[in-house]
Amino acid sequence: MATYYDIFGQKVQYLSSDPANLTEGQVWYNSTSNTAKVQGFGTAAWASAAPMPNGLSGMSGGGSTTSGLTLGGDNGGGFPTWPTATQEFDGTSWSGGGNYPTAGNGIGISGTNQTTLLGVGANLNGPVSSGTASYNGSAWSAETSYPTGIGGAWGFGAETAAVFFGGGTGFFGGSPFPTASNEYNGSAWTGGGTMPTGRMNARGTGILTAGLSVGSNTATPTETTVTLEYDGSSWTAGGSLSQAGGRGAATGSITSAFYFGRDSSPNTATERYDGTSWAADLSMSSGHPGAGCFGTNSLSAIAGGFYPGVGTTEEYTGAGPVTQTITTS
Repeated sequence: MATYYDIFGQKVQYLSSDPANLTEGQVWYNSTSNTAKVQGFGTAAWASAAPMPNGLSGMSGGGSTTSGLTLGGDNGGGFPTWPTATQEFDGTSWSGGGNYPTAGNGIGISGTNQTTLLGVGANLNGPVSSGTASYNGSAWSAETSYPTGIGGAWGFGAETAAVFFGGGTGFFGGSPFPTASNEYNGSAWTGGGTMPTGRMNARGTGILTAGLSVGSNTATPTETTVTLEYDGSSWTAGGSLSQAGGRGAATGSITSAFYFGRDSSPNTATERYDGTSWAADLSMSSGHPGAGCFGTNSLSAIAGGFYPGVGTTEEYTGAGPVTQTITTS
């Protein structure tokens, strides 16, 4: 029987820590943890994670899977309550975060971790708000108000380099749906590129100079397959979703994005974008429309959803290199 040396022409490395710049098939022994390891290739998978303490409907979420946060929403009852409490996720468990200044649904959000989050607007059980706030990891602070009251808008980019778009300025965040987008530099709003048509409940991901608007409701509850790409000044058409979606979740970059948690059936469906076209990916265990989400295209999480509000959390790990411990089993 061939040995590792026969196949690879070298002995297993004996190291005090896991090496950097690993290659697939590489084997080593970690003397600190007393374990033999191999660099393999893992398959994509969804897995259940710690449930949220309070399941809410119509939430927003931003950040990463180890520094995520959800805010807004209601308890989905006939006479709903609208908590200002936010909830933080560290990859393992949930804990209470700083209270958001405004209670409501349809709060737009941008940012890739808890210290770069920016929240915009809200549906205040009817009227809409222009309120804007940033998060420093523990507390929210008021920022310059959005140019108009709005609900159901969304954004992408960091607190000091963000663009927000879509949403409705009417009652409950409904019509009219403005086509204007607005950019924020950390202190002031300026006009951005004009979208081809107004939309609400689209989801955004990326950075100010290279971002996506994915899915939408043009007239609730009609969902669309539209994807638009933003270059920092103008919007252009991107590849269409395979299935229409609104109130979903989007993570990743303009060339490698992930979309999941849509309104339309099947609402467990997910899709992946390569910068040109969308393709089906692994389905979630349950539907999460209007949920809080955060992460990247290969490490994402989604929590909650409506109606009624649920506390279920699921985490996605994309296919790719993975370090595995060698065992005798």
